[in-house]
Amino acid sequence: MEYHEYMTSGDDQAPAPAKTCEDLWSLLQFFKAHTARIADKHGLTPIQFGALRTIADQAEKGATMGRIARKLHCDASNATGIVDRLTALQLVIRQDNPEDRRVKLLVLTPRGKTVLSKALKELPEVLGCARLDDRERETLHRLVVKLTSVANGY
Repeated sequence: MEYHEYMTSGDDQAPAPAKTCEDLWSLLQFFKAHTARIADKHGLTPIQFGALRTIADQAEKGATMGRIARKLHCDASNATGIVDRLTALQLVIRQDNPEDRRVKLLVLTPRGKTVLSKALKELPEVLGCARLDDRERETLHRLVVKLTSVANGY
């Protein structure tokens, strides 16, 4: 099959699945580049920004090194290094886990919450989500959830 056949479908209205994948690839590259710029503006690497977001998301359950590693798709030793750097930046602290002495809980410091909040406030405008109306955001959300659930089962 020729390249152009992968990018077109018989339906004039819908792009072929390969074209949709190419569009997603372009969007991911855009997202990575702009997220990296936002992270850098706040003195973070993109992976540190992701770790702060994960710690904030897991605050209710208690963020652990294992949860950070799974969310960031890295091994536990890499997650430890990331958290060590966030601790050195005074953005995260480790606390004892009352349920398991072997496991430390990760908590954002007030400074960590401030840095994360400022960075997150920039995302909708920089990434274009602020330009979507309610219906477009709902559609995008549904599609992202659907694609993510497929990818997580892969």
